[in-house]
Amino acid sequence: MSTTQTAMVRRILATYRRATPAELQAGRDWYATAQDAAAEIFPERPDIAAGVIAALSPRAQWAVNVRWARAMVHAARTGQPCPAVHTQTMRAIAWDIATGTRTYAEALNGPKTSRFARAIDPTVADLSRVTVDAWAARTAEGKDSPSHNHNGAKAPNGKRYLAIERAYQRAAQIAGTDPAVMQAVCWLREQTESRSRATTATGASIRPVAVAA
Repeated sequence: MSTTQTAMVRRILATYRRATPAELQAGRDWYATAQDAAAEIFPERPDIAAGVIAALSPRAQWAVNVRWARAMVHAARTGQPCPAVHTQTMRAIAWDIATGTRTYAEALNGPKTSRFARAIDPTVADLSRVTVDAWAARTAEGKDSPSHNHNGAKAPNGKRYLAIERAYQRAAQIAGTDPAVMQAVCWLREQTESRSRATTATGASIRPVAVAA
């Protein structure tokens, strides 16, 4: 591994090892819970539900993400118009998946959403790849720059995405867990530490904000 890759693996493992027992368990359970949500939304075709969830996931809180996906799948199954959720672009992609016009493998071109769909699709449950969002990138790269700001920043793409994913995969191998679980645990720890830093900086408690992958 390159020096940069080694440094990312070390940062990821350091974050993982700071996780509390509750965060470790929540991280281990996260994708199984998401798979259950996809199966509940569309029992006969959880792959479609997973694809819709993934398409509508960027910059959406998990509860909102699932609510939008449930509404869209219901509309598609009952012949109703597409609900006005998310942005026009992501809504169109999700609607194609919901109506069976395209599979999520055909519709989701970005590495983050395509990996997310495969991870939460209970018929695939692929935890070998990593959903790299701005939080996951910040853990790996050890920065707190605008590119790692969860308030509107784009997730990594291209070679940068693949390098970060490889670092999580190596860290997971060392820790003896799945790469997606490694990401989930680190995501939860990053959330906790971010809230702690904000509380310390302002001297006041803040309400936790959960941002979906």
